[in-house]
Amino acid sequence: MPSGTDRSTPATKPPGRIRNLELYATCGDRVTATAISTGHLPLIGIVDRKTLRHEPIDIRSFELLAARREIKVVNPSGMLTEALRSAVKELVRTGGGLIDVEGEEDLGALALVESMPLGATVIYGIPGEGASFVRVDAIVKEHVRALIGQMEVRRVLRGDPSR
Repeated sequence: MPSGTDRSTPATKPPGRIRNLELYATCGDRVTATAISTGHLPLIGIVDRKTLRHEPIDIRSFELLAARREIKVVNPSGMLTEALRSAVKELVRTGGGLIDVEGEEDLGALALVESMPLGATVIYGIPGEGASFVRVDAIVKEHVRALIGQMEVRRVLRGDPSR
């Protein structure tokens, strides 16, 4: 990617960086728990209550965010379900909260970029690396919508990802 066009910035600073954000959402258990622990709640946090797909997270880490509203969705690994996208849209519209994913939340960052307002920031975890910050602007939204358009979006009915 040519210099100046990469809109994601790996987090190299401790949680103090989060304090400078006005409106943001998080995707990933560690990133969400860290944001909450700073006392600055994200508008939306998407979690699956695991890190590196096997280490559990203390569920009390998410209570403050879940107190706004909590939506539970099924989203299998490697997928971005309509249920997850709809939950993000609903929480953006109604004032935020926690999305608790049964399965895998990794592609939820795309749904956040798709639905968060311009000027917001999406922070998502990168296993073994830290986090990346993406400022939502028209160009980033366009790229994410094109990417989602190339993906097959499936509804997960009764836990069956084949439907």
